[in-house]
Amino acid sequence: MASNRTNSDSSPHPSFKAKPTETNATPQKARIASIEIFRIVAVIAVVIIHTRPFGFASAPDIKHTLATVIDLSCRFAVPFFFIVSGYFLGENSRAGQPTMSVFWRSAKRLLSVYAAWCLFYLLVPVRYLYVPDSGNWPTMVLNNLRRLVEYYGLDLPLTGARELLWFLPALVMGLGIVAVCVTHGWRQYLLYGAAALYGIGLLGGSYSLLWTGNDAMDFVISTRNGPFFSTLCVAIGWMISNRQAQGKWQVSTPQAVAMIVGGLLLQVFEAQGLSAAANVPFRSFDYVIGTVVMGAGVFYWRSLNRTGANVGLFCIGVATPWASILFIPSSLISSTLYHGVITVPFGKWAYQPSST
Repeated sequence: MASNRTNSDSSPHPSFKAKPTETNATPQKARIASIEIFRIVAVIAVVIIHTRPFGFASAPDIKHTLATVIDLSCRFAVPFFFIVSGYFLGENSRAGQPTMSVFWRSAKRLLSVYAAWCLFYLLVPVRYLYVPDSGNWPTMVLNNLRRLVEYYGLDLPLTGARELLWFLPALVMGLGIVAVCVTHGWRQYLLYGAAALYGIGLLGGSYSLLWTGNDAMDFVISTRNGPFFSTLCVAIGWMISNRQAQGKWQVSTPQAVAMIVGGLLLQVFEAQGLSAAANVPFRSFDYVIGTVVMGAGVFYWRSLNRTGANVGLFCIGVATPWASILFIPSSLISSTLYHGVITVPFGKWAYQPSST
């Protein structure tokens, strides 16, 4: 009887399947919470990129080099947001929700936020409010619309009424491409296609300086916008969710930190090489190859590191509408405060010529 019972317990019967134990795995709630709390850091990084409080004018010197490295180190933020979105697209799909349904729900939310803020910036022409003789409110609105159309042209729908809004339609396009590939069984081509889009973005953006000099290649639309930058990051996030469910793509904390440091160093190397090729002082770029590596490393690090997870439980969920709605005003408010806190106290030091 004892031997029969032992054989019965060891048989692969569906009702007796043992749940796998993950001794080194981070619990899902703690993993998500640790990602939540780091969104605050990522928002601050975006604020630094847009306000450039360390954008010292005395170039080229050590201060300018430091400012450029700080700017490059903050470039993880947007890839991080895109990778998180792709990761939760995969998580929701694996939870039983149809991938296209998840995408459409996210797209409606993101595009509604995008349209609302475009309308706000169009109807509240901040640029003209403090300009003498700018006319009445309807005149300012028309002038604002005319300026946007003339400046952005065909790129306007992908950029929006404010530079900060570009990531919303870019995220929708990235999610859409990934969702279509997954739904139609093209997932084996997903990373190749996403990498090709990213390569086109590089050729029309940062890397175009190799043959155009100081000016980026004049495309019909900016290759920073749309699907060029976002698709690869969203695809990486989806692949991480999918592969980790299969026990693959497991990365340790030291490996994640190595990805962050390696990505930053690669960005610095690329920026230095591109600046030298264009015969301009050392400068930063929107994105290069190392940007994705650093963003993926940051995501892995936060998903493995539970530091701050308890605080993250009180943060707004990354998959809730409020996360997208509050991102823009919080960035604008933070930009104003942060710019004042950093630039004013350190302005004299920043713009003082270095002694030789």
